[in-house]
Amino acid sequence: MNLCKRGRLFWVKGWGLPRRKIDELGQQRVLELAHATKARLRPDKYTPISPYRYIKIKPSRVSYVQTLPVNHPLAEHRGRFYKYSPGRIISGEWDQKITPIEKVPLFTGLREHFVEGKDWEETILHPERYEIDHPNLSERYHEYTLDEFHERCEYLDELYYSLQESGYVVPDKRSALDELAVNVGRNGQFIRNSEGIHRLVLAKLLDLDHIFARIHVVHPEVVTESQSNLQTKPG
Repeated sequence: MNLCKRGRLFWVKGWGLPRRKIDELGQQRVLELAHATKARLRPDKYTPISPYRYIKIKPSRVSYVQTLPVNHPLAEHRGRFYKYSPGRIISGEWDQKITPIEKVPLFTGLREHFVEGKDWEETILHPERYEIDHPNLSERYHEYTLDEFHERCEYLDELYYSLQESGYVVPDKRSALDELAVNVGRNGQFIRNSEGIHRLVLAKLLDLDHIFARIHVVHPEVVTESQSNLQTKPG
C-alpha cells in the first residue's frame, strides 16, 4: 500500500471511530448536524442527503454489490467504502466495480432454500460448499461450524417469515450505521455497499413493495438527481 493511500485511510478511518461511538449511543441527530455543516461548507465533497436517514425504495432497484479490488485506491475496507464514513461524494470508476446481486452465492443459496425448496444442508451455503471470490459478498458461511450454520439457518427462516408477514419495516435499531447502506453510481444505479444483504435478498425473493436503506457514497454526476428524487426518513 503506497503512502498516499495509507494517509487517506488513516484520515477516513480516524474520524470513523468517534462517529461510530456517537451512532451506537443513538445520537444520530448530532451526526446529522455535523454532516449538514460539512455539506454546506464543502458541497463538492459531502452529499446533500443525510446518510443517517433512510430512503424508501423498491428492492429491484438495488441490483449490484460493490466489489472494488481490495488493492484499489478507494477500497477502504474489504473491497468497499468504509461504513463508518458515510455521506461522501466520490468521483472515479468505482461504480463500474460491481457484481450483479443475482450472481452472488448468498442469493443463490437463499433462492435454493426459499424458492426451490431445498433443505439448508443441500444449498451452496453449507460450510463445506460455500465459496466466494470477493470479501464483500458475505464470506461468513465457510467459517461456520455445523452448529453455527444450523443456528444461522433457523434465524434466516424466522427472518423470511417475518418479512413475508410484516414487510420491510423502518429499522428501529439504535445504530443507523448497522443498517443497509447503498452507493449511487453515475447512472443512478443503487449499489449495496455494506450491511443488510440478507434482508435485501429476501426482500427480492419475496417481491416486497419496498425496503429501507441509507445513502452512503454518491457519484458526483448524480448528486442533483439524488437530492431531488429521494425521500428520507429519520434514522
